[in-house]
Amino acid sequence: MKIKSYARLLLLASVLGSIPLQAATDTSSIQTIAQPLYIDTSSFYLPFKQLENGYVCPIQVPGELLAAFSQARSDYDHQGIDIRAAEGTPIFAMADGVITKAAPDSKGVDQGGGHMIFVDYGNGVEGRYMHLSGYGVQAGDRVKAGQVIGFTGSTGDSTTPHLHFEYYINGILQDPTFLFEESGMILEKNINEWETNVVVKEENETFMEVAHEPFFVVQQ
Repeated sequence: MKIKSYARLLLLASVLGSIPLQAATDTSSIQTIAQPLYIDTSSFYLPFKQLENGYVCPIQVPGELLAAFSQARSDYDHQGIDIRAAEGTPIFAMADGVITKAAPDSKGVDQGGGHMIFVDYGNGVEGRYMHLSGYGVQAGDRVKAGQVIGFTGSTGDSTTPHLHFEYYINGILQDPTFLFEESGMILEKNINEWETNVVVKEENETFMEVAHEPFFVVQQ
């Protein structure tokens, strides 16, 4: 199992900003994955924007808002925020923390959240990343704010590549939209024209009709 192109990761860094990229010296460890869907990302760095409160938005490439926090579904309210992102888009640790889960949903990889990463950020703060295509961390790993911890996908109960992100404080679900808005990671067009550009599909789930090409893909 191999990463499609490590060079594409370097290209992403140059596109995201001018912050110098500190890559691993042994690229063989990046090009070849020793475990299914896992690559150790602790030794390389991508530029990221950090908010005044120190938090880092979970994605650093602007995307369409697919489903807002608390959006009404057929039998429940949406528990996070969904942002469209091309398959394999890197996802980032919101702050320093400890990985408490890096594994498929207990119902199976084709159900619920699919491949998921949960991070304990301390002081009762937790972030949950779902529908992933691959992992950059394992349970028990300590991570730093802005560290790449995994890659977006469309596993689980998903019909298009995106990131589903949930934000908790003391076990209580919070609205994480501010992370994406303040970082400029929700496309302005999407915000201004949300009501006129949506297409309703399958049980009132809302998706934007926008094509994306994958730029960093974990392949079997």
